[in-house]
Amino acid sequence: TECQHRRVRYGGDADLTRGGDMARSEVQIISLYSGLVDVVGGEAEIPITIPDFNGRLRLMALAYDDTRSGSTEKEVRVAAPVVAQLSMPRFVAAGDQSLVALDVTNLTGTTTTLTISLSANGPVRSESLLQQVTLDDQQRHTLTYPFSTTNAAGHIDFHAEIRDGEKLLSDKHWGLNSRQPYPTQTFSLASSLDPEQSLALGPDKLSQWSPDTLKASLSLSANINLSPEEQIEHLLRYPYGCLEQTISAAYPWLYATDSQINQLSNYLEEPAGRSEVIENGLSSIAKRQMSSGGYGLWSRDDKAEEHWLTAYAAHFFTDARELGYSIDETLLRTTLERLLQYTRNKASLRERWSEDPGLYRFTYQAYAHYLLARNNIASLADIRAAAEQIPEQATALSLLHLALAAKMQGDKQLADTLYQKSVTAGSGKRPYISDYGSDIRDLAQQARLLWQHDFDSKRASNLTEEVSQLLRHRKYLSTQERIALLQLSREQARHSPDDWRAILTIADKTEAITGETATRITRQGEGLSQGLTLTNTGKGRLYTQLTYQGHSTEPPTEVKSGGVSVERHYWSMKGEQLIPADNRLELRTGDMLLVELVVSSDAYRPDLLLVDLLPAGLEIENQNLGDTSKLEDIRIDGESIMTWQRRYDLRHEEYRDDRYVAALASGSHSGEATATRLFYIARAVTPGTYKVPNPLLEDMYDPEVRAVGSTPAELVVQPL
Repeated sequence: TECQHRRVRYGGDADLTRGGDMARSEVQIISLYSGLVDVVGGEAEIPITIPDFNGRLRLMALAYDDTRSGSTEKEVRVAAPVVAQLSMPRFVAAGDQSLVALDVTNLTGTTTTLTISLSANGPVRSESLLQQVTLDDQQRHTLTYPFSTTNAAGHIDFHAEIRDGEKLLSDKHWGLNSRQPYPTQTFSLASSLDPEQSLALGPDKLSQWSPDTLKASLSLSANINLSPEEQIEHLLRYPYGCLEQTISAAYPWLYATDSQINQLSNYLEEPAGRSEVIENGLSSIAKRQMSSGGYGLWSRDDKAEEHWLTAYAAHFFTDARELGYSIDETLLRTTLERLLQYTRNKASLRERWSEDPGLYRFTYQAYAHYLLARNNIASLADIRAAAEQIPEQATALSLLHLALAAKMQGDKQLADTLYQKSVTAGSGKRPYISDYGSDIRDLAQQARLLWQHDFDSKRASNLTEEVSQLLRHRKYLSTQERIALLQLSREQARHSPDDWRAILTIADKTEAITGETATRITRQGEGLSQGLTLTNTGKGRLYTQLTYQGHSTEPPTEVKSGGVSVERHYWSMKGEQLIPADNRLELRTGDMLLVELVVSSDAYRPDLLLVDLLPAGLEIENQNLGDTSKLEDIRIDGESIMTWQRRYDLRHEEYRDDRYVAALASGSHSGEATATRLFYIARAVTPGTYKVPNPLLEDMYDPEVRAVGSTPAELVVQPL
């Protein structure tokens, strides 16, 4: 059987990061430590090897003996005889035109004639520059070097050599990263192949994309294929960090094999060990714990307490401890104590908003009972009391949580009764109850728990098949859905291990592939333009998920899905609207502008995520820094920006090198569309012509609800 659908995803690499891959600025940091050295006659000699660096360093020393200690510090200037420094944008996008400026300063102490060469390699078009200049001592000379990027993203290397005759005075490299400015277009094809049956992807499916941007991944399994490695990849790359996302991103490290982590290590910003990442995740979760023992979504200072997520945190702590990882027992104890208060209706004053508060309360209380039972501190009397007050619309997952709690506490009859209620629980449209759930998340978690607790393996298999069918009609997945699929895949493999065999052919190259567990393989590059074929050579059925993608050079069209939309407007710092002429926004170096993002929703949505990528050539003014231009100084439509901002429910805001990010609630309960206006300030810094990305809006826990806004095609920054 086969099912195909189109996925339009935003940015550099298959929606691995919302809004596109992060632009990674390259910053040189010098941090050297000598360790303990002997002091002889009141002096210590410490050799230090300093890498290629020009600037100021702070030298700090600490001395002590059995009875005394002291410290001092001094600033030290480090400079080569000839100092070369390259000024460049923080990032560029494929198809941009920009320039870099090379500053050369003569510190040799005498007038010197220098030969300067500058070149660029990578996805860039430029001519090498060669210039001879005579500089007095302390004199600076600046060379400008225009370049344009190709349609391929990647790393650009700028290389400068400075010579005095034949003598090499400086040989330096600088890196600049180029990203794709427009959405990746992604298609998926799910198949179940009988022995000797093949899955083929023809060249005609790939002809609309640039060959060097093509990428395909195949998830293969003898069980129902839930693409576990794809889920791991997405979770590891998710760039934003509320409490739910932090826990969901840490969870894969509990389950992934060493080979999976090694295979996916290139998706991490920097290499890290499993224990280190889990420890960092635990630390990040702990920072959100409130004095009550519950947790905030973004910080411990949030107004609302996250009851369901507090149980989710306890679930992560419990799973990690059972798998042998060291857990802060005080952190777990205070979290469980808070869950115990939840089950006794002693902590409902700061609940997160939901359409049905009573249903939400039962949902997180049932989850709390389950976690308390897992930790052997549940009260059977409390579980029985909860079972007598089940809401009419109780979810199947919450009923299963309560059933498992009763089973672990020894009341098998109550457990069976609650389980049967979970089987027959309604499957209609669920109200929004702030439990971050969905049909896929809830079904996957039910199947996982049934296998994990040896409750009903047959129904677990049926639920897994139901999840698989739902996935064929979904374009996007939330972090909750991804972690549930990963956990279900793990339990499924533990209960039904089988091996599989296949042959993959790409561009006339054939390779045999075998495995005993679900496996994901990735291929990319121009060879894919000829298509691929996968043939099942094993004895049993092979479940496959083929995802293939590429980039075109055209921007996406405006998208409004699920009743939400996003628009972008530009204003001068005097509050005058800027209208792009001929689909181009024109600025001069140093100009500042106010960017307005208007979010509309026809229903109340508390989990919206807004991502607005900057075009290269602009830099955002971080409002968290004291020396930036402030929003409160600007008036729009007769009111200050801060007045506009105070009207809306802005949950979280970030100013990054290449994007503005906001988590917000928007919309009304009446069904009428309402608008939220958000603002940030940006400055034009680098002359050039740049592609302008579209703004992206989505509901983090209902990913089918999303919007892509319109945008001018280009930003032109003129030099002063």
